[in-house]
Amino acid sequence: MLPELSIVIPARDSAATIARAVADALRLAADVVVVDTGSSDDTAALAAAAGARVVDLAREASFAAARNAGAAAARGAWLLHLDSDETLAPGYLPVLQRAIAAGDFEVHELPQGNLRADGQRSLVTQRRLYRNHAGFRWVGLTCEWVYPLVPAGTLDLIIDKHDHDGQPSDEARAQRTDLMTTEVRALLHADLAAEADLGQVISRCRHLSLHGRARFDTTGLAQRAGEAFQRFCQQGETSDQPRLELARLHELRGDPARALVLYDGLPLATATASPTYLAHQAACIMAVTRNVDAALAAIDAAIARCPCALFLLTRGSILGVAGRAREAAVAVVEALRRLPALRHYRLGPG
Repeated sequence: MLPELSIVIPARDSAATIARAVADALRLAADVVVVDTGSSDDTAALAAAAGARVVDLAREASFAAARNAGAAAARGAWLLHLDSDETLAPGYLPVLQRAIAAGDFEVHELPQGNLRADGQRSLVTQRRLYRNHAGFRWVGLTCEWVYPLVPAGTLDLIIDKHDHDGQPSDEARAQRTDLMTTEVRALLHADLAAEADLGQVISRCRHLSLHGRARFDTTGLAQRAGEAFQRFCQQGETSDQPRLELARLHELRGDPARALVLYDGLPLATATASPTYLAHQAACIMAVTRNVDAALAAIDAAIARCPCALFLLTRGSILGVAGRAREAAVAVVEALRRLPALRHYRLGPG
């Protein structure tokens, strides 16, 4: 058990899974907070009976609001956010112990496994572990994420999502669709240049790039987002996040050439370089220029800061494209040694 850790679990109508989720969480942390967002079943009572502290929140609350409410109530020096239908893969304790003890990063990304409609498993990374009281907050109505975007570590630990039948319920899908629609409409009608909060601008653009790419391409939002990010730079935003987020948007839209222009010049060896963005930069370099040496320099800088399995896989892919099969195999084998469950997943949105 990790005494310095609190686990936050947002839940709504999760009676079928909440008791197990709390029991699993209590094996890892003494402080477990369940945020009940207006359940019509006995989710809250079951969570309390299982040993969690329960925070009640209005049913209309967004996913980000629920996570922020749980964080405000948590007592631990570190916070781990899980959903009521998620479990950590085996071997999680030493991974979390090392991350917390090292203190190299204030926030960590964890690979999350999702079961897709076609039965395949996909893997995406999400920022789920961070130091409490360090100024972090969740933003976004749905597809919520942690802001500010300080450099994050990536852990060799998979979060497995287990819905009742492998997929979200019809009600859950409808709720998420409604929130997505609300956020996309807000972005389509927003004056991004007048937005006061960089976190909200990035949140909206991240959401639209993932769920409304056709709208993004036809409404001029990419240009408007770029203008907004430029304004933040001119107003004294000291981080590289506006430029790097715009690069990520172009990357997700299938335009790695424009992304690479923005990635170009990103420092490779400084303490402020984000390992994740270095990995993105490496992938863009290969997609656009096939410059193996430059791509390896970027991914090796990421691995030097955070030697995780996902970055080793990226290194293997670069070497494979370059025809260096033996070196590629070494990188892939090392990735699977660090995180054997990777063999069951494919990378990308699920």
